[in-house]
Amino acid sequence: MIDKLHDALLTPADTARYLGVPRSAMYSWLFEGAAGAPLVHSVPAARRGWPSVPFVAVIEAYVLRSLRERKLGKDKIRDAAAEIRSAFGNPYGLADRRIATDGIDVFVHYLDTDELARAGDRQMPIREVISDCLKCIVWELR
Repeated sequence: MIDKLHDALLTPADTARYLGVPRSAMYSWLFEGAAGAPLVHSVPAARRGWPSVPFVAVIEAYVLRSLRERKLGKDKIRDAAAEIRSAFGNPYGLADRRIATDGIDVFVHYLDTDELARAGDRQMPIREVISDCLKCIVWELR
């Protein structure tokens, strides 16, 4: 069985092509940090040019691409990843289903209920104001 956290599946170039992002962006995400870890994780390649991107990193890159497509700045995305890593002990902050956005800010679900707070300062929005524009990034693991 494949270990979705540690087994390399794709090269950074393949991941970029699969997700439709520039190679330079993918390489940047693999080295840019948030809370002491890269925004998108990688594992050491067995040989030069071989895969180094595990499945969880493909999810992280997908979420990062989705947030960037909504014109969210890297600082807000970095804050959300750092917040999830520190608050929930999840080193793969962007691969967490607790992320939502209204297109202006990134929000995190902090409780098992439907309560949201803005990443960074944990300010709670007025749900009636943002409910029409709130988008959650969803994927299914089987």
